[in-house]
Parts: sequence; structure tokens; C-alpha cells
Amino acid sequence: MSQKSIARSKKARLAAAGAAMALSLSIVAPGIASAQEPGTPTDSSEEQQQPTEESTDPGAPTGEETAPTDGSGTAGTEGSGAVVVEGGAVADIPVPPAQVPTVNTGDAAARIAPPPPAAPSTERPLPQLVPGVVMNDDGTATISLDVVPQLTEAEKKALADAEAASKLATEASVAAQVRLDAATAADTAASTDLTKAEKAAAEAKVTSTNAAKDAETAKVNSLAASAAVATAKLTAADLKANADAAKAAADTAAATAETAEETATKLEGEAGEDAAKRAAAVAARADATAKAEIAATTKTEADASTKAVEASLAEVQESFKNFNAAKVVAALQKAYATAADSFALNVEAQGAAAISAAAEAKAKDLEAVAATANTEVTAAEKAATDARAAATKAQADADAKAAAADVAAAALAAGPFDGDIAPLEKADTDAKAALAKANTDAATASAALVTADAAAVTAKAKDATAAADLLAAQTTATEAKTKADAAAKAEADLKAKAAELAASGPKFSLTINLGNTVKEDVPVTEVDDTTVVVDKTGVSLVGVKNEDGSFTVADYFTTDANGVVSVAGDLPPVDLALGDSSNEASGGSDSSSNTPVILAGVGVVVVAAAGGAFYLRRRNSSDATS
Repeated sequence: MSQKSIARSKKARLAAAGAAMALSLSIVAPGIASAQEPGTPTDSSEEQQQPTEESTDPGAPTGEETAPTDGSGTAGTEGSGAVVVEGGAVADIPVPPAQVPTVNTGDAAARIAPPPPAAPSTERPLPQLVPGVVMNDDGTATISLDVVPQLTEAEKKALADAEAASKLATEASVAAQVRLDAATAADTAASTDLTKAEKAAAEAKVTSTNAAKDAETAKVNSLAASAAVATAKLTAADLKANADAAKAAADTAAATAETAEETATKLEGEAGEDAAKRAAAVAARADATAKAEIAATTKTEADASTKAVEASLAEVQESFKNFNAAKVVAALQKAYATAADSFALNVEAQGAAAISAAAEAKAKDLEAVAATANTEVTAAEKAATDARAAATKAQADADAKAAAADVAAAALAAGPFDGDIAPLEKADTDAKAALAKANTDAATASAALVTADAAAVTAKAKDATAAADLLAAQTTATEAKTKADAAAKAEADLKAKAAELAASGPKFSLTINLGNTVKEDVPVTEVDDTTVVVDKTGVSLVGVKNEDGSFTVADYFTTDANGVVSVAGDLPPVDLALGDSSNEASGGSDSSSNTPVILAGVGVVVVAAAGGAFYLRRRNSSDATS
């Protein structure tokens, strides 16, 4: 068997043994980890074998890599995501860690009595090893090991929170759509100013909830892109370690081949006619030739490993590019959601105020109607009382006239048969006539009383209806006023919160990347992780934080006369945003200017793709405020 075959066979056996060892490690490692108590000292050799994993926040991968211990290559140090093979022409990829300032420090922290809850761990678990066996066509078996990166507890929590928020946003969007459907149906059935106001408010709410849902979805995608960066970096680190080992093996093989060549050359020069020396020279030449082949083979493998590292670096760069693009999308979607929420609250407040004013006006009208009805009741009751008094008087007069008629009739009946009864007859006739008139007057008065009583009953019923309508209108007006006050308060609270954050948020001096312009040490106030307010100008910038601590601008907020926040849909002018002209970033600038190159055009594309789905308003520079 030749030296080359022996070397390859030995390498195959070593590879199989290494795969078996890795497989056994992947099986027993969880048991070892669970049995080990936290803080238990470990053997120094175990510490050297355990890979050092970076603690990467989902939104800000630091790019730290494990440094090799053999000195064969240089891994990326803190603040760099590079994997550089010694002697190779592999470009460095600057990925410095994001600078996260500490808040609640000093005296303010001392006043906080209860300790804060423990934050989720950012320590990345050991990667999961997934072994596999592939049967080759020649009957041999190839053992493969796939390395699956594991999420940190902080990353798992961030993903869970984002998914929960996305679910809530979806439910809110569905509820808003139900409200819009009802408002549209009501406006179609009987369109009034009130139904139109409710429909407009419902439409704005649908836009707001849809924007919030899209923002949460973009956040989840950004977290997924962050995990992809971690995977690409881990893969690059593994390939870097393999490349280091391959280069070391190639260097060793080259040195061995060189030594063998020198020995063979020396023996050949000394051999002369001596048969023993000539045989030794031939053997040395054969050994040198075999070792040269081995050196060439290991050199080829080392070169292949170097190319694999270069390819992995390209993948790392691409993953960072995708991650940065995902961060920009998430930042813009969040900005759209903020603007849509501001618009929805303003429309809700204006609509509620209009409905409240209309309800108040209707209540006042019904109050006048009720007052008129009450006056009519009083008049009707007085008329009924007067009619009752007149009927009583008429009935008494009729009773008196009846008594007088009875007396006249009795006098006539008792008169003499042969005497003059003409006066008695006349008196009886007059009494009967007076009685008839009195009875007529009494009947008329009684009828008038019935009519007056009926009018009083009608007036009271009308008054009761007016009172009920007034009460209902007043209740409606009260409810509308309460709703209008709540809507106005919600809008005012949103504005006050934004103003408070802009005034009292954490203060930083950042490097601002604005298009092709880079300005360092810009004093800003952080509103949230995607929005900062420039202290000098008061302009609210929307963008993303980079791993080097700089801030790349993707858009900015504007406000109208009513305080409604809108997304401008473009980058702000430099003098508007930063207060003066700044130095232009060039290709030879520091790492702060690298990220805008990666993100070039992303913001414009995202705005063009998503802008139509949100309440966007493009304004000139004179309209922009915080």
C-alpha cells in the first residue's frame, strides 16, 4: 500500500473516530449538564474544550467569535464579526457590539426598594449535534454531523412575546373589521352625519389595527433574521476552525515533505558508487515523493477549507444584510402603526365630539318640547278645573230651578177650582221654562267638563312622552359626552406620552447615518428602539440601531396642526434633521458608514411597497416637528 493510500486510510479512520466521539458527546452532554450544579468548578481541560458562545440579543448580534487556541488563525475579536484565515485574503466584516446604556443607575436606582426580576438568560446553549449516516455507492458509510444552533432564553422570550403580541393585534384587527361592517351597514340603511362619522372612525381603527398587526409580523421576521445571523456566524466559526486545522496539517505536511526532500537530495549527492548508499538514496527519494504527494493533498484540502470560509463569510454578510433590511422593515412598520394609531384616535375624538354635540343639541330641542308640553298640561288642568266649577254651578242652579218648579206646580194644584188661577198657571209655566233652561245649561257645562278633562288627559300623555324623550336624549347625550371625553383624553394622553418620551427619554450622543451623510456625536433622546429625537432640531427620526452603536435613518415623523402624527415617506433633509450640513460619508470612512451602504435603497423600496396600506402624508420640510 502506498504512503498516499495509508495517509488517506488513516485520515478516514480518524474522521470516523471523531464522528463517533461527537455522537457520543451529543448523547451524554445533556446528562452531564443537568448533573452539574451551577457554579461548580470544572476541569481546566473541559473549560478549554467547551466552545465559548456569544450572548446575542435578538435585535443586536455582537459578532463575537471563539478564538482558536492553536494560534493558526485569527478569529473576530469583540466588535468584529470577521473570520480571517492567517495568510488568506479574506475581508473583515465589522460587526461591533451595540452599545446599550445602563438606565436607573446612581441615586435613582438606590431609591428602588424591590430588586428587579431576573432577566432571561442571554447565554447561548451548546449547539445541538444531529448525527447522520449516509451509505455510499461503493458500500462504505459516511457519518455526518449537523450543528443546529440553540436559541438563548432571551431570544425564546422575545419570540414568544412577539408571537403573543401578533395574536392580540390580529384579534383587534378582526374586532375593528366587525365594527366597520356594522357602521357601513348603518350608513347604507340611513346615511346621516352621525353614521358617516362612525364609519370614518371605524375605517381609521381598521387601518390602525392592521398596521399594528403588520408591525408585529415584521418584528417576528426581524427576530427570525437575527437567528439566521447567529446560525451563519456559528457556521463560519466552525468552518474557520476546520480551516485552521487544515492549514496546520498542510503546514506540517509541507515541512515534513521539505525535510524529506532535503534528506533525499543529500543522500543522492553522497551515494556515489556505494550500493548501500544508493539504495538508501532511492528509499529516501520514494519517501520524499510520497510526502510531497501528501503535502499537495493537504494543501488542496486547506485551500478548499479557505474557500469554504470565504463562502461562509459571504453568507454571514448576506445574513447581516437581510437582518438589517428586516430591521428597517420592522422600524417602518412600527412607525406606520404609530401614525395610524394617532390618526385613528384623532378621527375617533372628532367623530365622538360631533356625535356628542348633536346629541346635546337634540336634548336641548326636546327640553323645549317638554317645557311646552308641561305648559299645555297646566293650561289644560286649569281649563278642566274651571269647567268643573261651571258644571257644578250649573247643576246647582238646575236643582234650584227644579225645586222652584215643584213649588209652582204644587201651588197650582192646590189653587181654587172656581177662583182665578191664571197667576198660578203663569208661575208654573215660568218655573218649568226656567228649569228647562237650567237643565240645558247644566248639560252644556257637563259636556264642557268632559271635553276639558279629555284635553287634560291628552296634555298629560303628551307631557309624559316629551319627558321620556327628553330623559332618553339626556342619557344619550351624557353617554356621548362621556365617550367624547374618553376619546379626547386618549388622544391627549397619546400626545402627552409622546411629548414626555421625547423630553425625558434616555439621552445619547450617536453617530447618525442619514443617506450618504454621516454625523458623529449628535445629541438625541431615545423614544423607543426605532425612534430618536434630535435635541437640536426636535425632529423625530425613524430607523435602526447598528452593531457599532450608530443609528441609520429610514424615515421621519411629521405632525399637522391638530397634532396628528404622520410618516413622511422619505428621508429628511440634513439641515432639517440635524440642524446643519454634515460631512459626507465616503468609501474609506469608518465602520459607521458601512451599514448605510448595506441598506442603500431598502427604505425607499419598503415605503413604496407598504405605504399605500397606511395613513401616510408627505409634507415639506417646514411642516416637520417632533
